[in-house]
Amino acid sequence: AAVDLPPRVSRAFPAELSGGMAQRVLVASALVGRAPLVVADEPTKGLDAARVAQSAALLASLGGAGRALLVITHDVALARALGGQLAVLRDGRIVEQGPADTVFAAPDHPYTRAWLAADPSTWRPCLRCCDLEAPVLSAHGLSFGFSRAEPLFSGVDVHIPPGGILGLTGRSGCGKTTLGNILLGLQPPSAGAVNWQGVDPYRDRTGARRLRQRYQKLHQDPASVFLPGRSFARQFADLAEVVPGLALNDALPPLLERLRLDRKLLGRRPGEVSGGEAQRLALARILLLKPALIVADEPTSRLDPLVQREAIALLAEIVASESLGLVLISHDRALLAATADEVLDIGAGEGTTTLPGFARGLQGA
Repeated sequence: AAVDLPPRVSRAFPAELSGGMAQRVLVASALVGRAPLVVADEPTKGLDAARVAQSAALLASLGGAGRALLVITHDVALARALGGQLAVLRDGRIVEQGPADTVFAAPDHPYTRAWLAADPSTWRPCLRCCDLEAPVLSAHGLSFGFSRAEPLFSGVDVHIPPGGILGLTGRSGCGKTTLGNILLGLQPPSAGAVNWQGVDPYRDRTGARRLRQRYQKLHQDPASVFLPGRSFARQFADLAEVVPGLALNDALPPLLERLRLDRKLLGRRPGEVSGGEAQRLALARILLLKPALIVADEPTSRLDPLVQREAIALLAEIVASESLGLVLISHDRALLAATADEVLDIGAGEGTTTLPGFARGLQGA
């Protein structure tokens, strides 16, 4: 109840919960425990702004109960809300520490200043003109609801032109990931139709197989897209079987450099790299497939602000230079406002349009 989850969640399996709901279950588990020290590793990943504030208050309450709290986070807003002592790490060592209010008000170290300046609220918005007549993806009248439940959303129309970025936001559990999966042909809608450059992936199986490779998802959890016992080098080499003529030795090194990834990581397995490194390796693999559209589901939730800004800037650059489409799912409204051509809020039951006709006609539950 403290994290606003209904009793039925206690009987659900993890795969039946959204990422935000699962994260709140973890916060609840800390509240009912009796450990004198709680280490919270990215406790607000996948939560909207209201849930971040709620979780921060609940975590802070542990201190009032005489329990110690160590929070590991990239979330500037969470660090501000928790207060206490703040330590800033770079390359495995603490470069600055002290009372959180002091560090935020007057950071001494150049990295701390750069880290704070990289927060999405400081980004400069970037808008572009788009060709709305030739979308890489369109959808009309999309609705979805689980059986015997109120629909998560209904009446969604989307047009994503070449070079266009659609931001998708909303409260935790409102159906953002589900809508992204529907657009990718992974989850049939309750009503409506999806169009991949003239092909309906749910009705034209032959056409869908032909275009499947060009419609890709960048998952929130990178561990779910790599085989755990196989090195990254071997998993990248596997692309030769699905991408004819791929010159991996020529294409991969510059891409790794742009994503700030050491080539030595290719010799490791997924369990031997950080979540942020795994996410950037997942993005590199997708880009080698020459996609027409990427649905990126909270793609920077595991990245620090500096790497986040670079990764989003690279995504935006590739979207523009390669004329592909991007659906960017995020709870970070400042990030979306600075990056997307339009932001669609399915949690509020309406879309906010900066380009007329880009996405419209949303009614949410």
